[in-house]
Amino acid sequence: MKSNTDSERANEYCSPDLKRPANYSHRIPMSTLMALLALICFLSALQVGGWQKAGIAAGAPTSDQGLTVLVLNNAVDIHHETGSFYALSHLLNEMGIPFETPNWYTGFSQLDPAVYPLVIINDYIDQGETDPEQENYLNTYVTNGGVVIAPQVMDAELQPLFGVTGYSADKQKFFIEFTDSSDASMRYINRPEEMTIRLGHPITYTEIYDWVGVYTVSSDIEVLANALNRDSVSVGPTIVKRTLGSGQTYTLGFSFFGLILRSESNRDPEAQRCYIDCFEPSADVIRLFVRAIYEEATGGHFVLKHTVPGPNDSALIVTHDVDAWEAYHDDPDPDGWGQAVTCQFTDLEISLGVTTTYLFTTKYITDDYSPAFWYTPTVEYICDKGFDCQSHSVRHMRMVTLPIGTCSETFADYDSLNNPTLCGELKVSKELVEAVTSKPIVSFRSPFLSFHRQLPETLEKVGYQCDSSFSAPDVLTNYPYVLMESTLFTTKTNIIELPVALADDGLGPDNVEEILDKWKTAIDANAENNAINVLLIHPSKGLICESDPSCRNAAFKLYAEQEIIDYARGKNLLVSDMTSFCSFWRTRDGVRIEASYTGETNRITYTVVLTNTSSETISGLTLALGDPICLESHDSPYAVSAVGNKIIFEQIAPDQTTSFTAAICYEAFLPLIMKNY
Repeated sequence: MKSNTDSERANEYCSPDLKRPANYSHRIPMSTLMALLALICFLSALQVGGWQKAGIAAGAPTSDQGLTVLVLNNAVDIHHETGSFYALSHLLNEMGIPFETPNWYTGFSQLDPAVYPLVIINDYIDQGETDPEQENYLNTYVTNGGVVIAPQVMDAELQPLFGVTGYSADKQKFFIEFTDSSDASMRYINRPEEMTIRLGHPITYTEIYDWVGVYTVSSDIEVLANALNRDSVSVGPTIVKRTLGSGQTYTLGFSFFGLILRSESNRDPEAQRCYIDCFEPSADVIRLFVRAIYEEATGGHFVLKHTVPGPNDSALIVTHDVDAWEAYHDDPDPDGWGQAVTCQFTDLEISLGVTTTYLFTTKYITDDYSPAFWYTPTVEYICDKGFDCQSHSVRHMRMVTLPIGTCSETFADYDSLNNPTLCGELKVSKELVEAVTSKPIVSFRSPFLSFHRQLPETLEKVGYQCDSSFSAPDVLTNYPYVLMESTLFTTKTNIIELPVALADDGLGPDNVEEILDKWKTAIDANAENNAINVLLIHPSKGLICESDPSCRNAAFKLYAEQEIIDYARGKNLLVSDMTSFCSFWRTRDGVRIEASYTGETNRITYTVVLTNTSSETISGLTLALGDPICLESHDSPYAVSAVGNKIIFEQIAPDQTTSFTAAICYEAFLPLIMKNY
């Protein structure tokens, strides 16, 4: 993606063409650095950049500009369907975009670009769904500078607003291909995997599950993307932009439901182009497309909940599935693996100063797959050192077809060998690890990433809060998200999903560098998008070593982990564990934002009010603003700091409301420039 990390944002402000040549050195000459520092001091004194960027004339005060998106909720109020509503709310929450959802029938009268710079209609617009008064509200709103996004506009009376004269849809469109437009909405779409996204497997399926349409367009529009059939042949425009007055409209030929909620539940028609150790952004492209439109609609003065706690661009979540004999037990053979491999990883991580997650398979019985290996002294060794200790089932079996069970199973009565159940695997493993740690076990990963359809509600029932049982490419997203229950997308759970992007399944002594290159490529791509990277490394010899007598230890895995942690830190990534990151994301979801900015003489000031509606304290909540800022005031009882374009809150307690003001401040770019020097 383009110009999204802090260092890239600094270059974006300072470079006229926004792009570095391929041979550009990131080192800034001292003479250039001194000139930049002088410029910063000058701009800081005059505060001119902000009002020029916003198009505010020098010395011309303006009224407040709201920064909240208004969602017109026809999905629930007209169609009586919650799926499309949840799809769009997931998208906005994942991107950290503040939004409000009034009633469909009264929402149109609230359309004011000075309050809501962007309006999104969250479901298809059928013939006759809008009346003339509502259509007039929309036209006036856009003409006066508002921006509207709407999917699947079929209402002939409303189509002229969007610059289209017809819409036809079917289920034979398998790709969306973006054009090379320079439109601001395309700001984040620049990698090949992003320029074309896949909606379904064109060989396995003859139809996808959701309707995708193309538009007949008028002459005053810009086509931003075309739909392609199974043979990758374009069949017409599917994303169209129109400028009307001082505003814009964007219409999509597809629903948010199909690309967001269906893929998050892994019920898409095998749209993924790879499974692990790769970058698959097909659904994330739509998230980022909406984010870019929001940023542009605010004049570049936006407020977002950042995706990680603190100033880092992204995060590397390091996890270990402890599910092999050598993970728990020492090897006395001088040529063997030596100390239990899990303990070797903890010792490495202590030396690196990182805390990671260990998900324990509590296999206390022998079966045809492997001997019993559950060994509490190893678990104690790890957990007593402060690592995140969690659950990975009892027997490490594929869980897809297991009966649910009663969820009253206990270690004393559970027969995992002869009568395994989903509840039993979740609940008994939790019980056994809790007996060692004396702490609540709240995170889980399914063996083999085998996702039982009723896993979300069953996890919730037995007391979990976090899951990591999907491959990120398989669900087409690299962002955390809230899992839905299995009942047709109508009910949310409290379970946060952290999909796995990177894994050691194919890692061996002879291909370490090749796999590391894949991991680094994915990390770079995700960091550009502020998406996260969940890494799974098994503390074991590895599958490749099972058939290779010369491969008797996990040294190559330890090397790979240290290399990727060092690389991530060098790329400004937070290195974290699974449970603490899930806790952050869950409480982040409960923070509500009211934000505005005021353009005054030679000055732009942000005013933001945050309310933590969750029952938990959130630590490290970070807001990303559209400008480099200096904090002017706040009323939090805890520390609040400004770093570049970010505001970081030490804590926000449950039900606490806190506010701050900040002004554009070009000396805030100094740490960004120094980072490049």
